[in-house]
Amino acid sequence: MTNSCQISHKALNLVVSQSAYHFPNETGGLLVGKVQNGCLFIEHATEPGPAAHHAPTKFIRDGYFSQEVLDALVKNSDGMFDYVGEWHSHPVKSRKQPSQLDLESMRWIAANEAYATNQPALLLCINAGLNRWRIRCYILVENNLRLLSIYQDHAREIELQ
Repeated sequence: MTNSCQISHKALNLVVSQSAYHFPNETGGLLVGKVQNGCLFIEHATEPGPAAHHAPTKFIRDGYFSQEVLDALVKNSDGMFDYVGEWHSHPVKSRKQPSQLDLESMRWIAANEAYATNQPALLLCINAGLNRWRIRCYILVENNLRLLSIYQDHAREIELQ
């Protein structure tokens, strides 16, 4: 059972910088990594892509761009890493938890054979105000999103300078 999450500094920096750049709209992308010994390791996060749609409470990533980037990351890792989930921002401060649409999206991914995972991860970058972003990582287990612990050596809350 996956109980924790570790995210690389590179992936974390991309998530936070893209969230700040697209503020006050949502943005997001793919998560690429692996699950090993009960820990979700997120090695890469992707940008949204040039044809992505951004709005204050909704985000649709550029599917073609995302697939090309995913294919390249998997190939360059010699298959060590693969798709593990999705990330997106919640720029509206009142949206601190996954939405019903977030849950439905993760259920759809789990049921879709093209994604090759029945437990997709959802990483949220949540606006905490004053140029701060809070990171939350969830995994779909038995059709519900379960919050994962994030290793202490990686920030749970980011303050942009």
